[in-house]
Amino acid sequence: MKDNKAIYLKEHNTLKTYNQYIKSFMYCINNIYIYSVSEDIDLVNRIYKEIDKNTKKIKRNHRINISVSESCSDNFDINEYDLSILIKKNVSMHNGMCFYCKTCPSIRNCKSRAMQRICREVHIDKEKCIGCGECIKRCHFKIVERDKPNYKIYIKNKLIIEVNTQNELLEFIDKLLDFYKNIYDKYESFSQMINSIGIDYIKDTLNKKFIENKY
Repeated sequence: MKDNKAIYLKEHNTLKTYNQYIKSFMYCINNIYIYSVSEDIDLVNRIYKEIDKNTKKIKRNHRINISVSESCSDNFDINEYDLSILIKKNVSMHNGMCFYCKTCPSIRNCKSRAMQRICREVHIDKEKCIGCGECIKRCHFKIVERDKPNYKIYIKNKLIIEVNTQNELLEFIDKLLDFYKNIYDKYESFSQMINSIGIDYIKDTLNKKFIENKY
């Protein structure tokens, strides 16, 4: 593989996620399979290259399934993958600039019901927000804006860490693969390693290494 170009093993059908159309891709590196449903192809390529750099020594029978999805994607199911990366794209409002329209089109068209009016003021529930961006399109006064994305990393169905930048995301993936390379001979697969030593132990070890390296 050339350093400056990630290879798409297979391009899947274009998927409709609310009012967006996102292409999905399947990547394969040294028996590591990455299924991507994300508009951010550059980020997925960076993840691809980071994993390619770190999986040279992993044996062919040690398969790892990875997904990269956006919060607005219907295809995000953390139970189907060993490692899942969720790109969270929240929105926010300019403080003090909302005109509080009687029939707010952003509230009316919010797919996840994350926007609501409380005591005349419009509030956004960041936990409910799926980042589809419909409220940004609908606001007549352009008060709603996109936040910088953050990234949630899951092993199976357990949230391991949430980071704010792509560099932190890639750094954590690097730590995870380094952790796996050091002990993979003892296990038949990544899933078996998880079942044997437990997600909590992996989470505590990786978070400790990540924090030590960060500070």
